Amino acid sequence: MALLRLRPESEKGDQLDLGLLRKPAGDAGIGPEYETWVPLIKNVRSLQIRYFEPRLNSWVDRWADTARLPRLVKLTIGRSDSSVPWEAIIPLGRTPY
Repeated sequence: MALLRLRPESEKGDQLDLGLLRKPAGDAGIGPEYETWVPLIKNVRSLQIRYFEPRLNSWVDRWADTARLPRLVKLTIGRSDSSVPWEAIIPLGRTPY
């Protein structure tokens, strides 16, 4: 299992890293010593995840529909070393484009 997480770069620093926390699946008895951290982006100041709701024709902060996935997911990542945030729109289903 892999979880997307923000975590401090160091114990004393105020910088955050975005990464994946990998945990062994299927065994509740396995402790945190078997978890591994895979950093993806360093110096993250903010992270926003939004979902496109076609019935409202707008972006929403939470996806509550458990019967279907959102068609689009928007990630906005603010970094300490950039005044303009990074933005990516990820299609989760087939789109006409």
